[in-house]
Amino acid sequence: MSKSQSQPRLSSQQVVRNLFSLSDEEDVLDDFSCGLRKKIFIHGRLFCTDNFLCFYANILGFKTKQVIPFRDIVAIKRVKGTITSSIEIACANKKSYFFGSFLRRNEAFQFIYSLWRNSGYCDESQDKGYWSDGEDPPPLEEEQNEGLMDIPQEEYSEGFETLKVIVPCTPQKFFELFFSDNAAFSYGDYFKERGDTEIEITPWGDNEEIGACSRELKFRTKINGPSVGPKTTRIQSAQIYKYQEGALVIKISTKALDVPFSSYFVIEQDWVVTPVSAEKSRLRCTLALNFLKSTMFRGTIESRTKADSTKDVEAWWKRAKEKCFSDMQSPAEKPTVERQIHQIAKYEEVDLKEYRKKSKLMKGSPDSVNSLLLLNAICLVLLFFYLRHLNMRINSLEEIN
Repeated sequence: MSKSQSQPRLSSQQVVRNLFSLSDEEDVLDDFSCGLRKKIFIHGRLFCTDNFLCFYANILGFKTKQVIPFRDIVAIKRVKGTITSSIEIACANKKSYFFGSFLRRNEAFQFIYSLWRNSGYCDESQDKGYWSDGEDPPPLEEEQNEGLMDIPQEEYSEGFETLKVIVPCTPQKFFELFFSDNAAFSYGDYFKERGDTEIEITPWGDNEEIGACSRELKFRTKINGPSVGPKTTRIQSAQIYKYQEGALVIKISTKALDVPFSSYFVIEQDWVVTPVSAEKSRLRCTLALNFLKSTMFRGTIESRTKADSTKDVEAWWKRAKEKCFSDMQSPAEKPTVERQIHQIAKYEEVDLKEYRKKSKLMKGSPDSVNSLLLLNAICLVLLFFYLRHLNMRINSLEEIN
């Protein structure tokens, strides 16, 4: 096997992380072909990650690497020159980096600028990102930045399944245990165990507009992932439920208020509990993102939301089983009569195999038995004539002597 076949191929994300010694939490959000101005412009590539701007160039074997943390940046502005324009990255140590020769300079500027502003390290009271030639600053307020345009509210990401399990209860019992106002293990209980604070949950009430019962939830939770911006965020969630053809349908709309691009999307979840027998139901949880505005970060938002939501739902189910279904064992854990018999029989497995082999040799069809008898008869006849021949030779030798 060749070396290339024996070693797994690294993803482009991992290659960049290794090149600049970044953590595995850093994602490359975009990259641009450009030049870094030293004494001359050194042409290479600028990689934009969650927390860093990383430049790399390799000219005739002479390598140039430059890593600029967002936490060190105090201003980003476009500088117009007599020959070429560039983007200036000004840092707290009073050092500036100039990048030019972009194929799409304005697009690169707006992307880098908005990324820095949403990183949590930009002090908006002293924000000096602007066009240095007297033009007005680019419209980078949340309603206008990145050239956003409103899109229909019905534009959802593709649905994603976060959990699918069998629960040992009816849909009605499931609601009573986990979602009712007096639930045995309520959402509020799970939030407290998770370490959330400022928890407010209203009682269920009839909502005539949607023809179902609804309630609202508010709490503050920790932010997972890279340490960018705030450590916690306020969450607002609305839940509705109704029964359809014997199944319990719970719809959950959730919005995080203090994360970057929080006004761009809403997390929509469906929890459907369908009866499969008298005492068992199937719980299926799905997730989709409703994007209210277009953004170049859509892929990153989707991947992180799916990963975090799947992990959270699985953690909830684990605690729910421990709290309300503690006697619930999987088939692998719960011994059955058949499994016990197999456990006893496995100790005699070797002897049984040998016995089966011998039995197969002893057993046979009538034709095979007849063939064996005929072969034995032929061997006996040949042996008889051979012995007779030997006897005749011995007699002839005795007569000569």
